[in-house]
Amino acid sequence: MENVLYVYYARFGLMWYDTELRVWRVVNGLSDVKKVRSIGMAEYYGKVALLWKEHGGCGKEIWCRMIAMGKCEEGVKGTAESAQLLGSVPDGYRMDNCLSVSD
Repeated sequence: MENVLYVYYARFGLMWYDTELRVWRVVNGLSDVKKVRSIGMAEYYGKVALLWKEHGGCGKEIWCRMIAMGKCEEGVKGTAESAQLLGSVPDGYRMDNCLSVSD
């Protein structure tokens, strides 16, 4: 969805800003999405990409979950794809920023 601000809070999950009511609201339909800390978000081909790290064997694993957004009666509904392991990094790795690049 265009012109919608999204934010992720570990306590609430993915949220969107309702400009009419001037309040942040939870994206519906994502109750099965695991709530994690230190998440990165980017737009990728019209979907929201959530990236996070988990401790793996001898380092950290980087995971991604794509979420398609759509309007619904309650506001915004998300449809999540299965989480995908992107790769592993050493324990010293820190995810500071997540940027999206488009052509």
